[in-house]
Amino acid sequence: MKKVFSLQILLICIIVLLGCAQPVAPDDTAGLKDCGTNKECISDATKQCEKAFAVITEKSQSPEADIGLKISIFGLDGENCKISYKMEKITVDPKSKDAAIAQVMAVMLQGKSMACLVPKEELGNYDAFGAAQVKDLKKQCTGPLVDALLNVVPNR
Repeated sequence: MKKVFSLQILLICIIVLLGCAQPVAPDDTAGLKDCGTNKECISDATKQCEKAFAVITEKSQSPEADIGLKISIFGLDGENCKISYKMEKITVDPKSKDAAIAQVMAVMLQGKSMACLVPKEELGNYDAFGAAQVKDLKKQCTGPLVDALLNVVPNR
């Protein structure tokens, strides 16, 4: 009786501990090559589906804004490359012609992320801002950034 009771307690403890374990976040960078802010490094990694991550900043011309995008490449999943994108920070120039509209867009996009499964044959067309080349955003990607992008740029 004592052994059965001890075994039950042990099993309950294991179940509780496993229940507390958190799944790996889509932007978790453990085990990924750190490309820092190097666009060439993350572009090359994307084209090869090599495990890597970077935070890239691009300047938008109209409206004037700095867009910070975190890109994490998790390698192949069958015939697809697992890539996540997170809008880290969008800073709009208040003197920009369309600053008010851009600020609304920034609020809609900032902090949002998406996970994509991109067919290997499409990777050769990718650059550092690979999300722009995703042919079928809604089919290949999931997450709050997908919905936000489709709301901001409906013809995607």
